Amino acid sequence: MRKVILAVLVLAACAKTDDAAVDTTAADTAATPSLSPVQTKYAGTWNGRSYRAGAPASDTGSKWVMTFTPADTGLTGTLRFDGQTTDISIRVDEATDAGMRTTFGPYLSPTAGNVEVTTTTDGRIEGDSLFGTFVATPTTGDRVSGRFAARRQ
Repeated sequence: MRKVILAVLVLAACAKTDDAAVDTTAADTAATPSLSPVQTKYAGTWNGRSYRAGAPASDTGSKWVMTFTPADTGLTGTLRFDGQTTDISIRVDEATDAGMRTTFGPYLSPTAGNVEVTTTTDGRIEGDSLFGTFVATPTTGDRVSGRFAARRQ
């Protein structure tokens, strides 16, 4: 009899007192905000090259990696040229389905001959590729313009 009473007490202590369902999806949604279609389109890592206008055909361009990350205000980004250890902050001025405009710098640009520049870009996505043009404006000297091409990593 003692064992039966003890078993009943253990079962009573372990019994669930609230059978109401608990919604855990609300917490998950708050922790991971959904991305807008434009953020989804551009977010990620892009491997690319920049080519100066008028460069000889033998010019292989300047290799870089660019990353766009969703933010409350749209997108933020960084760019790092091959062989460099510093990320360059990218300001996304406009991102739409039709294209993206960015500004970054000042920074030392290998594309412009390792001079300090501020660069603006205009780009568009086709499939998993990002294409566009850039204008690098040095603190002294002439502007350098050209094109770039990148593929999503």
